[in-house]
Order: sequence, then structure tokens, then C-alpha cells
Amino acid sequence: MDIENNNVIDVKVNAWSTKRTLLLIACIDFIFNLLASLFTESPVYFIVSLVILLGIYGLQQYKYCLSTFYGVYLIFQVLVRFILLFYIDTSTLFIIFTYCIIVFDIWIFWLLKKFLGYLKVLSDEELDDLRNGWAPNVFTVIYY
Repeated sequence: MDIENNNVIDVKVNAWSTKRTLLLIACIDFIFNLLASLFTESPVYFIVSLVILLGIYGLQQYKYCLSTFYGVYLIFQVLVRFILLFYIDTSTLFIIFTYCIIVFDIWIFWLLKKFLGYLKVLSDEELDDLRNGWAPNVFTVIYY
């Protein structure tokens, strides 16, 4: 194998690993929002759940445009939390917890941005391999 082929395999492995990490997080996010929509009877949580579901489908199918739905959701979530911090009089513990969630959401968005970058670099043939179930022999969980 030449160096370029090794680089392509590295990008495929990174895309596959990042997708698995993002899918886990997005599925947990979807479940919590769906439960919130059931218990609060608010249509907002249901609509948010649908947006997350579109993002999950995009991640699973390595579709750039659909994957960006999850990124849009993350951006709005961070903005809403920042706004709520200034307009709701809360305890110090709540403020610290909210900042931690914001940092976590920014980290997830950063992972999503890396994943979308991998999708831009890979050719259609390589993306088809990933969509058809290609998986590396050894994989790692991408944290950074």
C-alpha cells in the first residue's frame, strides 16, 4: 500500500469511529427529548426529537446535509442555555451545571464538525463502502 492509501484508510477509520461516538450521544439525546415530550406534553420537545432523529439518520448513512441537523440543534441548545442563564434567577449549582452542559455540547459540536470534515474528504466510493457496512478490524472511540 502506498502512503495515500494509508491516509484514506485512516480517514475512513476516523469517520467510522467518530460516527459511532456521535450516534451514541445523539441517541441518548433523542431518548431524553422524546421522554420530555411525553411527560411535558410540549410539542417543542417532540419537534426537537424529530430534528435529532434526522441528524441520527444522517450520521448513520454518512449524509452530510442530514448530519448537519444535529449540529443546528446543538447550536440552538447552547444559545438557549446561555440566554436562560441571564434571564432566570437560579442557584449557583444550577449555573455551574448549565455551564458544564454547554461545554459538553460544544465538545459534541466539535466532534460533529470533525465528522463532517471527514465526509468532505472521502470520495463517493469510500462513502459507499462506509454506508455498506465497512468497519475497521480494530477501532477506537474518538474523544478529541
